[in-house]
Amino acid sequence: MYRLGYDVPHAGAFQRNYPAFLNSITNLGAMIACLGAGPLQKYGKWNCIIATNALVVAASGLCMINNGPVILVGRLFYGMASGAYSVFCPKFVAEMTPMEYRGPFGTLNQFMCTLGIVVIACMGIPIPD
Repeated sequence: MYRLGYDVPHAGAFQRNYPAFLNSITNLGAMIACLGAGPLQKYGKWNCIIATNALVVAASGLCMINNGPVILVGRLFYGMASGAYSVFCPKFVAEMTPMEYRGPFGTLNQFMCTLGIVVIACMGIPIPD
């Protein structure tokens, strides 16, 4: 089992900083994918969403392996998928909805993303550090 650095004597820099890496690698992946997802839209937004679904499944599988660096790679890919979703989904919703409903549907999309973040954060409150 992989042990965190603060309970291992003489732990290396990776083990000491593993919780920080674990929390920040997803944001790094999202940043990378947001910047690179725009040109991929020429293949179709729906096709890009389906390909991103495959990336999420692969990243979730990597996160189930009990190895610290592999989990970080899985979290990086998961972050890349979430960054790509934040580019593809609003544009797909804007294209598919009628003109008079574009504003409410775009707002609902963003509201549900924010609500999902809040729900996950609230679920983590009872879990100790």
